[in-house]
Amino acid sequence: MSVKDTTTLRKMTRAELLEMLVEQSRSVAAMRQDMEKMQAELDSKDVLLNEYKERLTEKENNRNPEAYTLKEDYQKLQETVASKNAMIRELQNKLDAERRLRMESLLNSRTITEATQYMNQMLEDTKIAAAQYQKIIIRLANKLKEGGLQ
Repeated sequence: MSVKDTTTLRKMTRAELLEMLVEQSRSVAAMRQDMEKMQAELDSKDVLLNEYKERLTEKENNRNPEAYTLKEDYQKLQETVASKNAMIRELQNKLDAERRLRMESLLNSRTITEATQYMNQMLEDTKIAAAQYQKIIIRLANKLKEGGLQ
């Protein structure tokens, strides 16, 4: 409302002001009715949208139920591979630590016979580690052939 409007409002009679207020209340009531209609339409559209979403998920579940089991099997397999990789890294770290100790012993050995004994022990440790790696790999390969993990 501008300054001009306020001066004209002051000059209006009470009847004219009341008539103007009644007209404004009617327009506000009409706007509220329109807003309620729009809200009702929005609510019905939300209900329909939720129904469509439910139907879509049902169709996806009915269409390809094997996909979910495949995803679960794949996730289990990834977890198993990750744990086996952690085991392999741990074995490698232990083997590296053992090799360092043996190399120090080998460097500190006084005779060729003593050095040969250390080398033979290192070879045996390497064979054991290789056998452990091979067992882990065979187990994983067998699980993959069986079609997943239980």
